[in-house]
Amino acid sequence: MAEHKMPRAFFQGVRPIGICVTLLTLISHRDLLAFLLITVCSLGVMFNVYKPNAEPSWDGLVYHRVAQDYVRGGLSFKAINGEFIGHNQHAINYLHRPLFFFLAGHLHSLSGISLLQIYPTMNLVALTVGAFYIYKICIAHYGLPAILSIISACWMLVSPPVLILHQVIATPEPLVLCFTACSFYYFGLNRYWIAYLTLALATLSKASAVTLAAYFLVQLLYTLKQTRRVEVVWDISILAVICAVVLAIPYVLINHAAAFDPSVVSGQILDSNRGHVFMSMLFNFGVLWIPFAAYLPSATSAYRIGLVYLILTSCLLAIIGATDWWRIWFSILFVFVLPGAASAIRLLSKEVQGIMVVSAVALSIIILQEPPELNFDRAYSPDKVMYMWAAAIVLLSAAAARSESNDLPSSALSPLASERPPAPVRKQR
Repeated sequence: MAEHKMPRAFFQGVRPIGICVTLLTLISHRDLLAFLLITVCSLGVMFNVYKPNAEPSWDGLVYHRVAQDYVRGGLSFKAINGEFIGHNQHAINYLHRPLFFFLAGHLHSLSGISLLQIYPTMNLVALTVGAFYIYKICIAHYGLPAILSIISACWMLVSPPVLILHQVIATPEPLVLCFTACSFYYFGLNRYWIAYLTLALATLSKASAVTLAAYFLVQLLYTLKQTRRVEVVWDISILAVICAVVLAIPYVLINHAAAFDPSVVSGQILDSNRGHVFMSMLFNFGVLWIPFAAYLPSATSAYRIGLVYLILTSCLLAIIGATDWWRIWFSILFVFVLPGAASAIRLLSKEVQGIMVVSAVALSIIILQEPPELNFDRAYSPDKVMYMWAAAIVLLSAAAARSESNDLPSSALSPLASERPPAPVRKQR
């Protein structure tokens, strides 16, 4: 029997369609709708504060100049020296971002688009994907409803630091946020190779991302204690090797001749940050710290201890000047604060859908009250009234849920009440 073969041109035309169909089947309709909503929110936030063809500001001026040196040098890291920065920890702080310079330079070279237009495009894509992974973390690891998970992702997009990033323009922070969220998501699914790869990409975007490995290490140690499996030891070893390699790569690629200077640590880093570290922490997530603090008592001990070690590791990196201080908390802690705050709303509202949505939307309105101007002074003098309103919302949601539960019959409060089959009726003889 003759075999009928389809022409090769037919498969070449169908292959892209087949790939698209395969991707759509891997993504549920709920996730696709969530991604579209998050994308619309990301676009709206970006064009609310970003001015097309605007020049970079703040640290963006430094990153833009380094990226220009990388492009002028024929996309070679040897062209980056950071002479205008100096030869101390500040050079390490700004130059150890090879993935950011690599992506910006090659996108500019391949497309011919100006760097000033490449930066906001990278920010938009990275923040949108990062917000989507925040949504996936809420769904997969915290078991939150879809509507509350979408609101959590949008919290990230409208938070004060993200508004600033759109105005700084040239910054690696969106890449760090995107890759750390991706790494945290896949680590929770025990897909360690993907988690380690994305953590490496985040660390190549900014060295402070490596502190997420401290949280991973604590979780793996807890797993080792419970299971006593040799595979966990291998996972810990691979994590340590990958972190060491990616931290060493910038020293190999970029010849900045920077040296450790104790006077910079004592005279600039510690003195300039000692007075406003706490206020900077408040600024990064604003009123969401209140529901997040309400969530911590219900979290597992492995989660809390891992978070403590992550913060301690971050402080050590900040003290030696390996990374800038206030932004170190920004990208890494999003994967903890936002899902934790949303979980607190669910717990306090006792999973009553209406109370959850009203509380989350009310907190969103408070976050939106932050002015989008590029004014860092707000980090040192936050509006205390907003925190009072956020605390009131959390308390009111708990009170409303308590009142709702008191109005229900006792049988309706039992989670097993709806699962038990009705008792059989015995027939009388």
